Amino acid sequence: METTPNSTNPTAWIFDEILQGLQRLSCLGLDRQPAAELLPGTARTWLQAIHSGKRWERERDVMRFRAAFTTLTQSRRTWPAPADFLDAMPKAEPHLALPPVTLSPERAQQRLDEIGDLLKQPPAWKGEARAPRTGLSEAAKELARNLERQA
Repeated sequence: METTPNSTNPTAWIFDEILQGLQRLSCLGLDRQPAAELLPGTARTWLQAIHSGKRWERERDVMRFRAAFTTLTQSRRTWPAPADFLDAMPKAEPHLALPPVTLSPERAQQRLDEIGDLLKQPPAWKGEARAPRTGLSEAAKELARNLERQA
């Protein structure tokens, strides 16, 4: 897995981040650090170790890579291994986007009507019995039952 900072290889950004992080670590004079001329080869080895079996996304992970190297620069007295880097990496934020929902215009109108019916019902205060809900889909009825149990 040969790459250089200017290549068009899809892992080039990972190599760049690793090399820059290792260069930052080398400024600290840590015990057991490789010689400066060995850093590009060290970065390639780290790339192989870190990339193996994982899927990285530049938009999501570039800041996580930088944060992991910052953590290592703050906490290490000896040269870290790739496993130390992965341990220092913050957890990925979950993807919050929901898949798009495709509804026919008739089904969409039915859903809007169901929501409108729910909004027409008077609110129930905690502990009060709620009015039975009518005209709801099975999923909406199950949700309503769960909410009533929690109240």
